[in-house]
Amino acid sequence: MLKANVIISKKSGALQSNALVWLELKIMNKQIQKTWDKHIKVDYPVQQDLSLQEIDLFKLQQTAHEIINGYINTEGEGFKLESQQLLEQCKYGLTKVLPELAGNALIYFKRLAELTQLVLDDSGTKFPARLHVLVARKGSNAIVIRRGPSKQVCTFEWDRNTNKFTQGQWLKKAKIFERRSDISANGKYWIYFSMDGRWQSKTKGSYTVIAKSPWLKALTLYAKGDAWHGGGLLSYDNVYWLNDGYGHEKMQQSNLVKRNGDYQPKDNFGGECPHVYYNRLQRDGWKLIDRAQTGKWKTNAIFEKGVTRDWVLRKVCHEEVGSPVGKGCYWDEHELVNKHGDTISQPDWEWAEWMDGAIMYAESGKLCKLIIKNTHELKKPELIHDFNDYKFRELLAPY
Repeated sequence: MLKANVIISKKSGALQSNALVWLELKIMNKQIQKTWDKHIKVDYPVQQDLSLQEIDLFKLQQTAHEIINGYINTEGEGFKLESQQLLEQCKYGLTKVLPELAGNALIYFKRLAELTQLVLDDSGTKFPARLHVLVARKGSNAIVIRRGPSKQVCTFEWDRNTNKFTQGQWLKKAKIFERRSDISANGKYWIYFSMDGRWQSKTKGSYTVIAKSPWLKALTLYAKGDAWHGGGLLSYDNVYWLNDGYGHEKMQQSNLVKRNGDYQPKDNFGGECPHVYYNRLQRDGWKLIDRAQTGKWKTNAIFEKGVTRDWVLRKVCHEEVGSPVGKGCYWDEHELVNKHGDTISQPDWEWAEWMDGAIMYAESGKLCKLIIKNTHELKKPELIHDFNDYKFRELLAPY
């Protein structure tokens, strides 16, 4: 049975909570069970004083089995809600245990996904690295954000003149929200939002950083404390806009970069990933064609960029719960459309951009180049770099 014990204590006036999630899962072998137990402790920030409670979140043991089995089958990141009733049951349970999560019970699902991914990573299951690229608009470099396993992230600097890649730094047991990140036009600085879940630390479990490319070491650092908002855009070479909303606390300030408190992005897409990402795309020459809700938990935004006189690159950005196998709640797919209306679908391109006279794209942990031959033909793709075999290692920033 899936249960949660919530214990609240006060320390220096701050509320703390520890949730112990116990899973009795016959579907896991002993190795998986041992690894799961190693990662089973989850810390939650809470805003209210609660008494010790115990609650069965899902009422039925088989539901827990189905959920975990589903996460395992989808790399620990995708989860299809089988019914609205399940969501409502979870919301009802969370209202009693964690009131601040009741408005979005999917946060709890996300935690289950993160735990399951840790199990998968430690049990030797291997999946392709995930890639996202930030391109300097007026420079010759880019930052490649490589994720894999899910709780490990590494950055690389890409010299686009030579296709040389310089490894930056690693984050372990943390995540970078690449869609809330940006690089300066000259490629010298970048801004990113990260979450490590260490809610009692000085950075409060999540934080926004401005650093030198492609390093992670902060020049300017803001503690955040939750996953709402965070990150931002570099409106000029060393001037940034902070996706603030509320809650950012300045912890470190550098005179190399400065905040523009008056700037606001062109359009409002809420406070999360789409707000930063969609405004970044439009700034970088992508045209927003349409954004529409296509289901109760699903919205699609379509962007296009003319790449030659005869071809258009189309980016379909998905925002959804219950995403396909191997996808997160935000994911992209792409299409190439020529002037005759012929469409070439590229559902496995997780990132793509027209740059340096070619289409660059990321697929299965590899960065590739595609040259358009003529109105009807594309040349054979060229592998630029395979990021799959990198392993975690300690690296220090040179500043």
